[in-house]
Amino acid sequence: MSKRLARMKEKPRAGWSINDIEAVCRELGIASDPLRVGGSHYKISDPAMTEILTVPFKRPSNPYISGSS
Repeated sequence: MSKRLARMKEKPRAGWSINDIEAVCRELGIASDPLRVGGSHYKISDPAMTEILTVPFKRPSNPYISGSS
């Protein structure tokens, strides 16, 4: 597990930015792409995941991942 992801799990309500989320995705090899040009959300996806996670771009993030590693 990356150190940044460990910090996110430790303090999920710390107001992580989309840049932090993108960095963790890059570290783990998970795709994070804007939904559309000028859109306000990012799509987080991976072949190992059954769902696509949608994350708002401008607001601080809420805890989305619970208990997974």
